[in-house]
Amino acid sequence: MRQKKEFDLAKYEGFPATHLMYDKQEKAIFKCTVYNGDYTDKRVVNINKTTPVIDEEVVALYGLEVHDLLEDYENGKLKGSLKEVAAQLDEEANPVLMLIKHKK
Repeated sequence: MRQKKEFDLAKYEGFPATHLMYDKQEKAIFKCTVYNGDYTDKRVVNINKTTPVIDEEVVALYGLEVHDLLEDYENGKLKGSLKEVAAQLDEEANPVLMLIKHKK
């Protein structure tokens, strides 16, 4: 990850990051953006908020807040397995853990 050390106090945001990935076959470094395919719009997964997992199949865990999932479900922004999971949730449910795997 490459990160700029800039912070806007008026907007209270900053430290933009560029995520980098090394391609073993190409032997090159590329800019990387991870998208959650279970949203109808292109929803970026914030890699900074993932928990790494040492496993051949699962790369990281990412927590999804229930109130956000319920709102997105009601607004028709979910599809696939995440839509099925959100349909079974209520406000008292625990956060949903998403497993991030390498694309085959």
